[in-house]
Amino acid sequence: MEGRQAVRELLIAGRRRVRDVWMSEGNDDSPILAEIEQLATEARIVVRKVSREHLQGEARTETPQGVLAHAAAPGFVASHPLPLLPGQGEARLWIGTRAQVAAHADPAPNLAYLAAGRRRFTLYPPEQVGNLYMGPFDPTPAGTPIALTDPLRPDHARYPRFAGACEAAWIAELEPGDALYIPYGWFHHVEALDPVAMLVNYWWHLPGLTAASAWDAMLHGMLALRPLSPAARRHWAAMFAHYVFEADGPAGEHLPVHARGVLDARSAQDLAAMQRMLLASLSRKA
Repeated sequence: MEGRQAVRELLIAGRRRVRDVWMSEGNDDSPILAEIEQLATEARIVVRKVSREHLQGEARTETPQGVLAHAAAPGFVASHPLPLLPGQGEARLWIGTRAQVAAHADPAPNLAYLAAGRRRFTLYPPEQVGNLYMGPFDPTPAGTPIALTDPLRPDHARYPRFAGACEAAWIAELEPGDALYIPYGWFHHVEALDPVAMLVNYWWHLPGLTAASAWDAMLHGMLALRPLSPAARRHWAAMFAHYVFEADGPAGEHLPVHARGVLDARSAQDLAAMQRMLLASLSRKA
C-alpha cells in the first residue's frame, strides 16, 4: 500500500516526470489503483498492465542506478572525504524507496555507507556463483548479471542448490551511520527496509585489477574450452590453475630469468607485448 501511495503522490506532484506506470492485471478494486490509472491517463502517461509475477520480477531487479556524487552534489566529495580508501575511486549516491536489488557482484571493491533508512545486505562468497542461479550475461538490468534466486522468497524446488548459498551467506542489517565493506567479487542482495533510504558507496580500483580484461578472458575461455572433451578440460583446468592463478607459486621461478618469457611477464612493456600477440592471434582466427 505504501508503494501505491507513493506513486499516487508522485503523479499529483509532478506528473510530467513520470514516463510510464506499471500495474498488475487482475481484479484489484483498490481505489488508489483506480486513481493512479486515472491520473496517469489524464497526464498522457503510458499505463502498462502485466501479470503479477512479471511485475514482481521487474520490481525486484530493475532499480534506479546511483548517480555520481560529484555530478549530482558538487562539493560532496570534498566535504565527505574517505581517507581509508586504498586507491582512486568514486562516490555514488543512491536514494530510493523500500525496494530490493537482486544478488550481483560489483566490478570493484565497495564500501557502502548508510545515510538514511535501514538496509539489509545478504552477502555470498564468490564460490557460491553456481548456487545463485545467475541470469543471462546480455542483456542485464545494470550491466552485470543478477541472480534469479531471492533470499526473501526462496524457491528451493526450482533452485535446489540455492540452499547451499543460504548456508554460506553473511547478513548485515545497517542503520544510519553504519558502513559495510563488500570485498571484490562477493555477491550481495540488498533490501531497503524503510520507505525512504539513502546510501553512499565508494568504489575504488585496486592496482593490477583489470575487470574488463578478465571478463573478456572468460568469454574467450567459454568459446575455446567448453567444446573440449572431459579429459581435455581436466588438462586445461590444471594448466589455468598453475600458469594463470599460480596455485603452485610463480610458474617460471625454476627457470633462469632470461628464459622465463611470458611466464614472468610483469612489466608494462612485457604485458603490452603479450597483448599484441593475443590480438594478432585472434585476428588471424577471425
